[in-house]
Amino acid sequence: MLTVLKRPDYRLLFIGTSASIIGDTLLFLTLGIWVKDLTGSDGAAGLTMFFLGAPILLAPLAGMLVDRVKFRPFLIWANIGNAVVLLPLAFVSGPDTVWLIYLVAVLLGLGSILDSPALNGLLKLLLPEDLFVEANGATQTVKQGLRLVGPIAGAGIYLALGGFAVALIDAASFLVAAGAIALLKVRQSTREPRRSHWITEMTAGFRFIAAEGALRRAITGLFIAAAGLGAIEVIGFALNDKGLGMEPAFISVIVTVMGVGGLTGGVFAARFVKKVGELAAEAVGLFGLAVTFAVWAVPTLPGVLAAAVLGGLAIPVVMVADNTLIQKRSPHELIGRVSAACDLCYAVPQLASLATGALLVTIVDYRIILVVMAVLMTIAGAYMFGGRKLTSPAAPKVTVAEA
Repeated sequence: MLTVLKRPDYRLLFIGTSASIIGDTLLFLTLGIWVKDLTGSDGAAGLTMFFLGAPILLAPLAGMLVDRVKFRPFLIWANIGNAVVLLPLAFVSGPDTVWLIYLVAVLLGLGSILDSPALNGLLKLLLPEDLFVEANGATQTVKQGLRLVGPIAGAGIYLALGGFAVALIDAASFLVAAGAIALLKVRQSTREPRRSHWITEMTAGFRFIAAEGALRRAITGLFIAAAGLGAIEVIGFALNDKGLGMEPAFISVIVTVMGVGGLTGGVFAARFVKKVGELAAEAVGLFGLAVTFAVWAVPTLPGVLAAAVLGGLAIPVVMVADNTLIQKRSPHELIGRVSAACDLCYAVPQLASLATGALLVTIVDYRIILVVMAVLMTIAGAYMFGGRKLTSPAAPKVTVAEA
C-alpha cells in the first residue's frame, strides 16, 4: 500500500476519493435518522436506503455513458453535481417535506453509479497494472476504518447541528474530491463515436464478462454470495435480540468489532491478493464469511464477537480482489460498462436477499437463515476456488479468446 501512496498522482486521487467517502459515511445513516425524526416511522426511514440503492438498476446505462467520456473531467463535474444535489435538504422542515430527502437519496444513488465505473477507468489510466491491488487496498482501508466512527460522528453532528449541517459537510467533501481530481495530470484519448445499436453498446459489459473466464467465474460466485449477504442487514438485529438477549443498542458493539476486523483486513488485503491471486483470495474471504454465519447460528457472546472480527477481515479481501480483477481484465474502452455490469450483478441479488430476509425473519428461526447464508457462502467460495488457476500469480494472463 505504501508503494502506491508514494506516487504524487495517486495521492491526489486518494485524497479526493477519501474525502467523498468520509462525507457519504457521515450522511447516509443521517438521512434515515432524519426521516425517522420527522415521521416517527421505521418504514419511512428504511425507504431512504431503498431510494439510495434503487438507481443501481440503471447501471448499464451509466456504464455506457462513462465509456463515451473522458474520465477526469467527467468525475470533476460529477462531484460538483453531487454537491449541488444536496442543497434541497436546506428546505426540509417537516413530514410534508420528507420527499426532498428521498429525492436527494435518489440523486446521490445516481451519482454513485456514475462515479464508480469512472473511478475504475481513471485508475486504469493512472497506474500500472501491478499497483491496482494496492490502490484498492488503500481505498478499502479508508472505507472499513470509517465504519468505526463515521455513522456515530454523523449522528452526533445531526443531533448537535441538524441534518443540513451534515449535508453541507458531505457537499464540501465532494468539492474537495473535484478539486483533487482537477489537479491530476492524466492523458486520455478522445473516445470513438458509437457505431452499434444502443442496446448492443449498453450490454457490451455483460457480453465481455460472459466471454472472459476469470471475470465470469468471479461474478457468478459473487452473485451467489450476494443472494445471502443482503439478509445480514436484518438478521443482525435478530442475532442481537433473540440470540444474545441484548438490548438493541448492543448491535453497535457488534458492528464496531466487525469494523476493527475490516480495518485490519483492508491493511493486509492487497498483500494477500498478490500472494494467492484474485479468485483464490475471494474464495478465502467467502469461506471466512461462511464460518462467521455458522458461528452466529449457535450464538454465544465470545463466539459472536470473534466471528464478527473474522467477517470484518473477510469483506475487504473480497472487495479488493474483485475490484482488482475487474480493473486488470477489462479493456480500456469497456471499463465503464464492465464495472457497471458487475455492480448490477451484485446489487440485484443483494436487494432481493434483503427483502426476503426481512420477510423470513418474522416467520422462520433466524438461525436457519444464517445456516442458509453460510451454505451460500461456501458454495460461492468453492466455485471461485475451483477456478483459482485463472488468476494464479504464476500463471500466464488469460485472454478473452483463451477463456
